[in-house]
Amino acid sequence: MIGRIAVAIVVLVVATATYPGAVLTSLATRLATPPASTPGPAGALPWLHVEHPHGQRPYIADEQNRLVILHGSTPAGLLEFGPGTLPVYPIGPSAYEGGRCPANLDASVIRYPPICEADI
Repeated sequence: MIGRIAVAIVVLVVATATYPGAVLTSLATRLATPPASTPGPAGALPWLHVEHPHGQRPYIADEQNRLVILHGSTPAGLLEFGPGTLPVYPIGPSAYEGGRCPANLDASVIRYPPICEADI
């Protein structure tokens, strides 16, 4: 117990000496009461907020304070921007209507599997 306190004090002293603003900001946000979330407009998707349970890690929560895990996809072909680079996948929403899975625009980039509406 005493060892942990000593290590914490050493870390705090070193952090204060090297990054004083960061330490103060961290302490201020840790000690401050989190703001109350407001309900979203009617008919909209549920609003997300950061829940701060006492003595536990904060997490992203929905309106009923349930844990929300965000996930998605970043197709590799959409990241290749620059001169002379074209998108690998069709960009228009009409290409994906009805759950279609359009083929790549360029046959030379077969290494990327086609992306479907369900992937997005």
